[in-house]
Amino acid sequence: MSWLAVCQRGVRRGLVVAVLAFVPSGQALAQETVSISLPASVNFSVTNIAANTTGTPNPSLIRFSNQILLPSHAIRISVKADQSDFTPPSGTTKIAASKVSWTTSNTSHGTGSSGTLNSTSYT
Repeated sequence: MSWLAVCQRGVRRGLVVAVLAFVPSGQALAQETVSISLPASVNFSVTNIAANTTGTPNPSLIRFSNQILLPSHAIRISVKADQSDFTPPSGTTKIAASKVSWTTSNTSHGTGSSGTLNSTSYT
């Protein structure tokens, strides 16, 4: 298994989409829906673990549409690594999940946050 497949699998498994709900007591719950589109995977072709590698597709677009949310609710997309290191297909050199980071740009109808992947909490 290649580094690419290992990184791809770890990032794909860690992607979680959650709708955060803050419902005041006494308020009836309404059905909420949203359509979210994101890449099936983000690939990293790591040829040198000491150098930065850009994932593909680049940019990796995440879009949402047709949202029906209560006024105080929001959409949050969070990621978490399954483990602290990506296991290599052979050898002993591992890549720390914390080496995976991202930046956001050109957000529309929302706020993007840059971040770094880790295995202890969702980012």
